[in-house]
Amino acid sequence: MIFDLSYPKSESKKEIFISSIFTGISVYLFLLVFQPFGTNTIPNLKLFKILFPYFFIVFTVFYLVNLFSLNILKEWNLGKETLKVTCIIFLCSVLGYLYNTLLISKVDLSFLNFVYMFLYTLSIAIPICSVYMLTRFIYLSNQNKKIASELSEKITSKKVTDELTSENKIIINEFVVNENDLYFIESTDNYCTFYYEDNSEIKKILIRTTLKSTLEQIKSENILRCHRSFIVNLKKVKNIKGNAQGYKLKLKNIDVEVSVSRKYMEEVKNIVNN
Repeated sequence: MIFDLSYPKSESKKEIFISSIFTGISVYLFLLVFQPFGTNTIPNLKLFKILFPYFFIVFTVFYLVNLFSLNILKEWNLGKETLKVTCIIFLCSVLGYLYNTLLISKVDLSFLNFVYMFLYTLSIAIPICSVYMLTRFIYLSNQNKKIASELSEKITSKKVTDELTSENKIIINEFVVNENDLYFIESTDNYCTFYYEDNSEIKKILIRTTLKSTLEQIKSENILRCHRSFIVNLKKVKNIKGNAQGYKLKLKNIDVEVSVSRKYMEEVKNIVNN
């Protein structure tokens, strides 16, 4: 289904904050230009002041809903993005209606008036949001695929660094593994699963530790964090795939794809390019 397609999501509070300000300003300017909800009868100088609270309404709702999705919902797709946008539109409509009715028009609350305002808002927001979501999806998908293709060519044409010797070992608690045998590490709460090669067989072991603690004990430029849930050995990467949500590392000898978030992509690119 189309709603199951991966879709990019904000990955940091800073990114959410900036996009919230941009969205709030965009809505404020839209209201100033088109003057919906009967605001065309208000004098221009007074209009700037009256419409400004809509900026705070949109900014607050956009920021809080995106912050919730960042902390609660992990895997992101087009369906969840559509649901998120619908929630934002609905909440903005509720708060906008209360502000308009109680502070601007100063009339009694009416469910029918709210429905009218919600449908009016929806008729404006749906085309704008649809174009934005589609444009962002296509642009990021093409951009990430292009970068992934370029990096894959470099990975296959050269080694990341010289071969590691048997003395290069990783020691986590009582677990010991050669760097050259480690594939990747996946985090789940306060546990990490280590995927490694032993006698030409891929094995895994669960250890009580965190990715941060593990990374502090590994001194290798080839082994790095690529996602909040993954550490990967770049020497084990076969190729890189890109989509709208980000990048996936395809590993050698194992049917697993490791996610790379935008936050860590620059570090991966720097190591592969050097």
